[in-house]
Amino acid sequence: MSTSDSLVTSEISLADRAVWVVKEPVSDQFYFFEQDEFEAVRKDLPRHVPTPPPGFIKRRPPWWSNPLAIRVPGIDPAGLLDRCLVWINAVGQQRLKWLSVAGVVFALVIVLMNLGRFVDDVSQATSSMLAFVTPSWFAFMIAIAVVKVCHELAHGIACHLGGGKCREMGVLFLLGVPCLYCDVSDTWLMPRRKQRVLVSAAGMIGELLLASVAVFVWAFTRDGSLHDVAAMIVVVASVSTLAFNANPLMRYDGYFMLSDWVGIPNLAQESTVALREWIGHRVAGDGSREASGDVSQDFTTGNGRFLVCYAIASGLYRLFVWSAIVWLICGFTSQAIGWGAAIPIGGLLGWLLLRRWFATGDVSADQPEGPNQSGYGATWMGLAAVACVFVLVIPMPQSFRCMALVRPASERMVYARATGTVQQDGDELHVRDWRLELRELAAQGQVDETRAALKASEIARLSDPEVVSSVAVWRQRLLVSTKQLQAAARRVAGLSIRLGENETLFDPPPVVASREELRTGRFGRTGSPLEPSNANAMIPVGTLIGSVGDVRERTVSAFVPGHWIESVAVGQRIVLAYPGLPTGSIHGRVQSISDDPVDALPLEVAASGWVRWDPASGQQRSPLEPHFEVTMEIDSPIVLPARLVSPVRIHVDRGTLGGRLRDAIQSTFVF
Repeated sequence: MSTSDSLVTSEISLADRAVWVVKEPVSDQFYFFEQDEFEAVRKDLPRHVPTPPPGFIKRRPPWWSNPLAIRVPGIDPAGLLDRCLVWINAVGQQRLKWLSVAGVVFALVIVLMNLGRFVDDVSQATSSMLAFVTPSWFAFMIAIAVVKVCHELAHGIACHLGGGKCREMGVLFLLGVPCLYCDVSDTWLMPRRKQRVLVSAAGMIGELLLASVAVFVWAFTRDGSLHDVAAMIVVVASVSTLAFNANPLMRYDGYFMLSDWVGIPNLAQESTVALREWIGHRVAGDGSREASGDVSQDFTTGNGRFLVCYAIASGLYRLFVWSAIVWLICGFTSQAIGWGAAIPIGGLLGWLLLRRWFATGDVSADQPEGPNQSGYGATWMGLAAVACVFVLVIPMPQSFRCMALVRPASERMVYARATGTVQQDGDELHVRDWRLELRELAAQGQVDETRAALKASEIARLSDPEVVSSVAVWRQRLLVSTKQLQAAARRVAGLSIRLGENETLFDPPPVVASREELRTGRFGRTGSPLEPSNANAMIPVGTLIGSVGDVRERTVSAFVPGHWIESVAVGQRIVLAYPGLPTGSIHGRVQSISDDPVDALPLEVAASGWVRWDPASGQQRSPLEPHFEVTMEIDSPIVLPARLVSPVRIHVDRGTLGGRLRDAIQSTFVF
């Protein structure tokens, strides 16, 4: 590495050749020269490398140029990374390497030996996160932040180990989520390709080491928040980092590893230029090469074909990822505000992304803005202002989604009225309580004994007149015993439930075996009470046996958040989503609205994860935020399954975003 008139130069090895890298330290720009080019301009290098004008101040592009990744100015981490190197050298690099390899291998063995339990724990932890169980959710967010900090620190440490310098470290808001970023662009000054690839892969290696530590934490902890968070960290820091960071189709670690490995430093730019020239060459025709301009790539060679194929694959993947992101943002915005805001926001975001991708003359972040840029920015700001005014003041259709439960018409819940077994016989449902049946048999025996004693007394009085008085006593005892028998029979008969005409019994949510039952192999009742496997199972009193309702007719109960309930009115149109049917096939109207918030959520709604509820409330399942029950009548081409949980969209009256913001401010702040 050498310095010439403030320019830093270094000869580096690529896949099949050596090139010279020139760094302009004021603007932090890198320029690549082939050997013959560098020899030709070496004596007068400053004339051939653009230098910024006097008084140049390095500027970042405006945050709205890439709203998905907003970078905040960071700090110089050289001191911190140098102290880390002191600790690494104290332990020994070779020793640390073999310890890391051994830790990863042992962690992999532990996971493979307990793969079933690990998958179950990850599923349970994921359900807890999606249900916003507060302690686990915040612990998981902190753990993710620690994972990403370790990822970027690993990049910086690897860069310093190779003789480079990490120039900046700071916070990057990726899709609104704060992450750490690390500027290791000086890696291009390292002469050996192996060193540069190692710096690019260091983040993934660091996450794999952290995942190994999390495996040991998971293996030696009991069920709880720490156990679940450790399981999730293993997945995030291993599978997800390999699936996303190692993917070379976007500018993450895998991209820089591939770029250095194939020997093309600016792989994205080179492939884009190659694709444009190839398209222009194909449009102009194979026989008119001059008509399409000077084509810099020979598309018959392997290198040219690779660049074109990479550009196509990368472009399709970017479009897929950006479309998914825009779709998710539009879906969230439409649910929280309405399509009147979702469409302009989604369109503006998509336009910014496409503009950034297809721009042919973009000025980099390290160059001063020119007049064309400022004019373009003014045009953009004008369009943004018009879009904001349009969104704020123009009434637009509004709708929102919430979770709904499909119920049978005239539904009533059926609970076990006593502890015993449950059987269904045609249109009757019998709950057999052996204690009541024994009491009925005992009362029947008492009646039979009393009746026999009465007959004996009546026969005896013919020969013994003194027995006449005992006949009246036995008649009185028979009357009392008969009443006791009738009371016992009524109690036994009261346990049975008769279904009405056009009614049927719908199964309740099935009971799932607990983790302790799976571990010990001792199971209680699982599934629904009327399953054949539960024919002789003892059902405790108060157990939900099912719901009785109409065979075909259905109603819908939607659980509307409190901030939307003021917009809901009787008669508004609703659309129920059902898999396999086109959107809009099942529609209906709002029928009634509850006056008070619900105290308890149905089990199916609570399990869906749409409505956050307090786990401390137990079986009551109290929602954390006020929710109101809205009953709807529907017109369905098919008979919907009872107790089906499905999202429903309610189309409320037109409104403006400005009005909604005003209401939100008035309800939040005290003036």
